[in-house]
Amino acid sequence: MDKKTVPMTGDEMFKAFFFFVAFIPYICLIYNGINGFIFAFRGAGQFYGFDAIFASLLLSPLIIFVPASIIYQIVYAVKHLPDHPALRIASLISVVCIIAGFIAVTPLSKAKIDFIASKDPDKISEYLSDKYGTNFVEGIKIHKTKNGTRTYNVTTDALKGKYMTVKNEINPKDDYVFSDDLIDMYADPHSPYLSEFSSYLDDKYDMPDNMDIEPDIRFIEYEDYQYGDDYSVLFERTDYSIRGIDVHVAEHTKDSVMDSIDQVYKDIYPSIKDKVDRLLVLYIEDNDYRVVYANIFVIDGEDPYVEIRDDWGSVFGEPVDEYRIDLK
Repeated sequence: MDKKTVPMTGDEMFKAFFFFVAFIPYICLIYNGINGFIFAFRGAGQFYGFDAIFASLLLSPLIIFVPASIIYQIVYAVKHLPDHPALRIASLISVVCIIAGFIAVTPLSKAKIDFIASKDPDKISEYLSDKYGTNFVEGIKIHKTKNGTRTYNVTTDALKGKYMTVKNEINPKDDYVFSDDLIDMYADPHSPYLSEFSSYLDDKYDMPDNMDIEPDIRFIEYEDYQYGDDYSVLFERTDYSIRGIDVHVAEHTKDSVMDSIDQVYKDIYPSIKDKVDRLLVLYIEDNDYRVVYANIFVIDGEDPYVEIRDDWGSVFGEPVDEYRIDLK
């Protein structure tokens, strides 16, 4: 009897089933190419089109499944397809569909990106209005940058000719998650705002003359403020954390360093602890501009302590990295 007319055995049907199941990894690659692939280990990356196909192939379990599928299908096709015409036709149709899918990745992914990006201006206006108030977005103008990403230069009446950058952030659940650098205009280490805000906090917490607070700005409530106005009105509207305190001593000695730590922990820390995240760093500087670092840790469930780093050896006679002392 002609083998081509013999019905498939159970074992052959089982193998044929997995032959077609092995097309699923290719479908996954096509899906990722069209809808995008997000890789968020040690820095996020978002890819579309064939970049997404290659990224998902190299950076996901597909790097195992795709080669395994190819090998299994080649072996199966050589052994079994010549004996079963109907199976050959079904496999040919499947292959054509997969090839068509890969060809369609580029135009479909571009269409998806364009559709998402077309909503960015309205979403950006909504985002800035929610974050900084409706007054802030009056006269808003949004210009896409030329770097090919969803990054925009934004001006408003409140910025008076200055522009801020708004960009789309990576979020697997939302295509419209934005961030902006408006706070960075004020929180830059060299900005006069940060320097004067630090002085404002020194007065607020009655800091000694030889100590200055080092803040990190989290948020500023701008309300009706316009760029170029007296920014001191923003000090009370600024949300911040305190990352450290600059301490100046005439000379590094064990007594001067320990007295500084003791003074901060007992007299200053109680009034600022709500603004300290996990540790408070003291930068204890002498007249020669050498610095001793003292990290004060006050952690729930643990006794408070300080770790001292003295690269110069001016306090302990030799350089130390994590000299720990319990605080009382």
